[in-house]
Amino acid sequence: MVQDVLKPKGELIWAELRSDAPSEFKKNKKCFEADLIQLIPATLSDHPAIQNMGRFYVYDMSEYMFSEPGWEIPEDGLYECINFKKYWELDSTAYPFLIKYKDELAGFVIVDQKGLDDQVDFNMAQFFILRKFKSKGLGKFVAQTCFEKFKGSWEVNVMLENQILEENYC
Repeated sequence: MVQDVLKPKGELIWAELRSDAPSEFKKNKKCFEADLIQLIPATLSDHPAIQNMGRFYVYDMSEYMFSEPGWEIPEDGLYECINFKKYWELDSTAYPFLIKYKDELAGFVIVDQKGLDDQVDFNMAQFFILRKFKSKGLGKFVAQTCFEKFKGSWEVNVMLENQILEENYC
């Protein structure tokens, strides 16, 4: 069963166990066992883990952004990324989550309500699956879970250069 524990606006809205995983997740050996995927609300104490994964996020994107200014490898060899702490600020309308598979950290997703259009209810602000877990349907399953749980109109922006999204998440 997939455990979804979502905490929009700091309140426990629901905690449910799902057994309605798409059959493709149950049959395809390349795919993950849906009942072992967890989407867990991230607290401020989880910020360091998300921030650390952010370096891998930028590293993975550098493959597609190599010719763009600002994507050079830093002299110290450590990629930098935005400070994700902003998603826990008091006025934030963000919902950060850790993604785990078999209790192992597999990535993170951050949903917020800051779309480019005022009529957007939710925005996929950040979405990252660690390389070890890519190309097996985990990202697709997590995205579908977010769309199901946060009902409304969605905005998902993808950098043109991010060709990996279609390959690994869709």
